[in-house]
Amino acid sequence: MLRFALPVLVLLAGCWHKPISIDLRKGKIKLERVKISDSEFHWHSDVERRSAVFALFVRNVNLLEGLKETRSTSALKEFQSFHRLDHVCIRTIARAYSGSSLADFWVFVTYGHTGDSTPIYVREPLRIDITGGSVIHLDKPKANSPIAHGQGLPVKHFRFNCTTGGQEAVAFYKDIRKIQGEGLPPFWSDIPKPPWWIHDLDLACADVAASERRHYKPFEQTKYTPAFPGMTGGQNQFGCYQLLPEMHSDGYRLGSWKSQLYQEGCRPCHFLHPDGSRVTEDDYPETVLTSSGWIHERSRGDYWIKHTYPSSHWKDKGARTASGTAWAFWDAQHWSLNALCQAYHVYDDPALEMLIRDLAEGWLWSNPVTNCGTTHHHVPGSARARGRILESGSVLAQVLNGEIKDRLTNRVEDLLDIQLKDFAKCISENRSPLVSRKDGFSVWEHGLWVKGLYAAAVLLPHKTAEISIVGTYVATWVLDGFKEYGGKLYIPYVIPHSGKWNAKPSKQLTLWCLPSVQLLHRFGRSQLTQLENRKVSRILDQFATEAPPPSGGWTSALKWNLF
Repeated sequence: MLRFALPVLVLLAGCWHKPISIDLRKGKIKLERVKISDSEFHWHSDVERRSAVFALFVRNVNLLEGLKETRSTSALKEFQSFHRLDHVCIRTIARAYSGSSLADFWVFVTYGHTGDSTPIYVREPLRIDITGGSVIHLDKPKANSPIAHGQGLPVKHFRFNCTTGGQEAVAFYKDIRKIQGEGLPPFWSDIPKPPWWIHDLDLACADVAASERRHYKPFEQTKYTPAFPGMTGGQNQFGCYQLLPEMHSDGYRLGSWKSQLYQEGCRPCHFLHPDGSRVTEDDYPETVLTSSGWIHERSRGDYWIKHTYPSSHWKDKGARTASGTAWAFWDAQHWSLNALCQAYHVYDDPALEMLIRDLAEGWLWSNPVTNCGTTHHHVPGSARARGRILESGSVLAQVLNGEIKDRLTNRVEDLLDIQLKDFAKCISENRSPLVSRKDGFSVWEHGLWVKGLYAAAVLLPHKTAEISIVGTYVATWVLDGFKEYGGKLYIPYVIPHSGKWNAKPSKQLTLWCLPSVQLLHRFGRSQLTQLENRKVSRILDQFATEAPPPSGGWTSALKWNLF
């Protein structure tokens, strides 16, 4: 009897244990429980046959054509493709699962490539036409809605049941119990204990997810989301461990994280070549990517995108909504990728990985250590910039693999060395190594510097001794920055050069200094005076015994516990 399998149907259905077999002698089609070998489990090369069964068309281009396998395990198979419609670039990810009739698809649309110099495009209506008549809208913009070169739409995720042929709701939950207790990048310390006042951790985490799960507009939502700090810093974005609730319960926040983090596609940093490969800093040497999402005006190298202000490059602006809001790339003082990278590590979401890899190239491009015409390569920056650059680079290196991991790790070490040398130079010249602002010295900025130094120490253990010297010095100064306010210890917003600080404490920013105090408690007690040790204990006791919130649930303060 002559038999052959139809791998395309098997993959789309995800049913490894139910391949379709055809008996040509008897003219019969039947289902058999036959294990498909790994070599047989792939997308069929016959485009016409596949399209007749299931296809995703955008303007007569089948997104499933040209899919290449990118991952293979006993539990799933993953494939990716790239298609370009003039200046519109579309990346597609498909996943099928062992023993399941479900298949997941992610579609990420970006505008522009290195073969086109247009700086600002007009968004176009985009839809996916699915075999059988179903439609998925990728974008339904208002007339004349702008989008900048390098920007994209939020990732679109959808799921099909390939047995019934119908679309199903995507997963809002994932079982993550196997990785609980392992720690989270970039610090990997023991997960802090849950708050004493939460008695039902599963319910508390589900409540957090429910409060976060809201409707986000496709592109126009450029203001606050829990994971979007913008240019000035969204308070809820920052912290050590954004995923504490699920690490003490289960993966209830998968849906809410996707609602927030898929919007990273809107950030102007998704630069591609016409073949879909990512643009790297090496492709355009002597240029620096800036917070506008375009090239720094002092860059010495050439760039492929036309300037919106040819005679005044620093005025270049990206796409703005009718209300004047705009997505920006990360700037040195606001890098914060823990939520994105930790969610990817915990939930293994391929769309988050794609966004992270785009961001990794942007991080490298915006943080050079060679002279490209700017001062980036030798000036460490403000105290918080020093910390956030090290921490963001470290967390990217911790969650990615391959050559990008090596490039990130090497760059973090190079940037760290600039800071270490600057510190040593100040000490040798009998100058303060603390970083001054125009209005004085910021305690919380130095607290963020300490946190970044610790992230670098975890990534680069051979540098621990050198990092400890700087970290202990700065953390001890941060400890001194805690002042008495009504019988409790908080920090002032800034300590002016006069030495007289504000009578009102900055209670929220005090939380940003807790990791620094915790590091002193864990590693620096022997180097502190008796009074300093007492102060460390007092601060930790004060925040450990804070009253629970009225809701009785998780609070933003808990994200700042490093241990």
